[in-house]
Order: sequence, then C-alpha cells, then structure tokens
Amino acid sequence: MVEQLTLKTFTAPQRQLDPRLDLPAPEEGWTWPPTTVTLIAGEREAILVDTLPTLRDSHALTDWIEATAMRQRF
Repeated sequence: MVEQLTLKTFTAPQRQLDPRLDLPAPEEGWTWPPTTVTLIAGEREAILVDTLPTLRDSHALTDWIEATAMRQRF
C-alpha cells in the first residue's frame, strides 16, 4: 500500500522587535523576518519542519494546524 503525503506551508508575517540593544536601530527598526513552517502529513502521522520562535506566531500556527487537521485526517 502506498501512502500519499501532503505538503502545506504556513507563513508568519514580519514582526517588529524591541531587543533593547546598545546599538542604533536600522531605519525601519528591528524586525524578525517572515517565517515559514512546513507541515508534511500522511494518513495518520504528520511532522512540522522549522517551527516558529514567538508565542504569538506559535498560537497562530496551532490554530492553522487544527483547522488543517479538520480538513484532512492524519
């Protein structure tokens, strides 16, 4: 039996940062770049590649995974 895999990508937008460094900020301020996470899923199992570093984006990722799981059975 051949199991099919699906590949989906979640993108978190660029975020402003306040790192409080002893360096002058760039003209546009300090930012965290847009970040992507890849969800590779089979019939019963799934794996995330490159998860997100911030709680805000991680919560959005969790919501996205739950919505994706409702549409596709892993």
